[in-house]
Amino acid sequence: MSEPRSAPTVGQVVLGRRLQDLRESAGLKREEAAKILRV
Repeated sequence: MSEPRSAPTVGQVVLGRRLQDLRESAGLKREEAAKILRV
């Protein structure tokens, strides 16, 4: 079984928000960005 995940750090939250802001300003939905990034 995998280890339980800990809560995200402040840095991870800030990075996630910045990436979301950049994605939205580019006019991309999550699914579209994931397809481009192949994830």
